[in-house]
Amino acid sequence: MLFKSSLQTLAAVFALACPALSQEALILGTGGDFHSLDLKTGTTSFIGMTGHHSYHWNGLAINSQGKIFSATGDWIAGFSIYEIEPSTGQGTVVLNSGFSEIGAMAFGPGDTLYLSHDPLWPAAGGIHELHT
Repeated sequence: MLFKSSLQTLAAVFALACPALSQEALILGTGGDFHSLDLKTGTTSFIGMTGHHSYHWNGLAINSQGKIFSATGDWIAGFSIYEIEPSTGQGTVVLNSGFSEIGAMAFGPGDTLYLSHDPLWPAAGGIHELHT
């Protein structure tokens, strides 16, 4: 799949979530910039900023009701989970996890949120734990 050059200007690591059988993907750059991606054409559209760009964003998950969640923070202050408004990109804190790092996020059966956490972060070589 070819991506527009504007996609390449996003931070090196980004999260991508694709609802089943959708023609659209959502991209959240590590700086909190929220975009829509047309999967057929590769065209991106800027939706908005989360309003929280002091830290890198990790993970992006969409539940069965279409609510979008992600996490941001740092190893000192801890990571919080945010709900992202799909039409504006604005992020609203849902809870402070108390974790020093949150990696991948995904919803499972019954809209249970699963996330990975490296308890040894920021030390290298940690093994991620799975949390709900």
